[in-house]
Amino acid sequence: MYDVMISGYYGFKNSGDDAILMAIIDNLRMYKKNIKIMVLSMNPKETEKIYGVDSINRFNLIGILWTMRRTKLFINGGGSLIQDITSTRSLLYYLTTIWLAKRMGMKTMIYANGIGPIRKPFNRRITGRIINQVDVITLREEMSKRELDDLNINRPYIKITADPALSLEAETDENILRLLEQE
Repeated sequence: MYDVMISGYYGFKNSGDDAILMAIIDNLRMYKKNIKIMVLSMNPKETEKIYGVDSINRFNLIGILWTMRRTKLFINGGGSLIQDITSTRSLLYYLTTIWLAKRMGMKTMIYANGIGPIRKPFNRRITGRIINQVDVITLREEMSKRELDDLNINRPYIKITADPALSLEAETDENILRLLEQE
């Protein structure tokens, strides 16, 4: 049984997204020290090693569905994931994971995201339908709130907050030196 499943752009060696994941995990552990976390990642072994969580390949649909059945909360975490500038495929991936989580009976949260832009009419319609099912949304800035308003997303509780990476604490000099020596 897991307390939380986290989905985002993890396991791609992107320092910004890695910082967001670290912040989300740190914030969750502030509230519950022994929280059981599963992260969807492109590189599960590395994610497990770095963050001390369980991880599964983000494209392992059977494994994800099996795990969702035993997990309480789904977090679509950080970054600007809900947009179609990168690609429609990327947008549909994140919307599908949210939709699956709702179908599996999980509580869902969009955590400190930037939303948009979403330009294509089909993408706007499907985004509105799926995101209106989310339980809680926190956003990184006011512009994302305007995008949600334009998409007629009005059912979830929505709060503007800050990027989770801003909550990270600086590493000690000792740890930095130790990490540099390992490379």
